[in-house]
Amino acid sequence: MLKGEESVEMRRTIARKGKAPRKRAALAADVDPGLFDRLKAWRLEQAREQSVPPYVVFHDATLAAIAAARPATLDDLSTIGGIGAKKLERYGAALLRLLAT
Repeated sequence: MLKGEESVEMRRTIARKGKAPRKRAALAADVDPGLFDRLKAWRLEQAREQSVPPYVVFHDATLAAIAAARPATLDDLSTIGGIGAKKLERYGAALLRLLAT
């Protein structure tokens, strides 16, 4: 290559205009979209207060399950996947208040 006996071909990169917008995952039919959005807003607020990513508070699947089940008690809330004893203790009362509105 240095003596000119061989040639080097390079690949041209094409500049992208930007990231494609993220599509919202389809919610199950029994999930109230308005409640789901309120739960996500509440989760974001909690995450910012704790300086953690929102998924550390709850995953979208857990919020969707809460929105579908609409639990009325802590026992009902504890049956939802993604809510263990610590999260139930930490967020349970606030979630029930949010669900009651």
